[in-house]
Amino acid sequence: METPVAYLNLGTSLIALGRCQEAASVLREGTKLDGAGLRDRAAHENARISALLQLGNLYADQGKLQRALAVYREALHTLPERYPPQVSTTSLHRIIYIEFLRFTWLGLANDLV
Repeated sequence: METPVAYLNLGTSLIALGRCQEAASVLREGTKLDGAGLRDRAAHENARISALLQLGNLYADQGKLQRALAVYREALHTLPERYPPQVSTTSLHRIIYIEFLRFTWLGLANDLV
């Protein structure tokens, strides 16, 4: 059975190897897994959100800020109640705000509206 943790780990490794396009595909696939039949549903959901955050970070590092913001928003909207406190809703709002500031600084804020 496939789990998002495996996709998250593979995606992270691919990023470290500089294979970013492949990493983005792997991370996105990991976010699509539904977790049917898994015993630890909370761990599954946490890994899905972590994959989204990693994907958002990858896009932000590549300067693909619109994609990064879209992925961060997706993470924010799918955040389970039991998600670890180190990445709370407040933290995700902060990430989105920082990315918005980067847009503004680059003169791209009008593209968001």
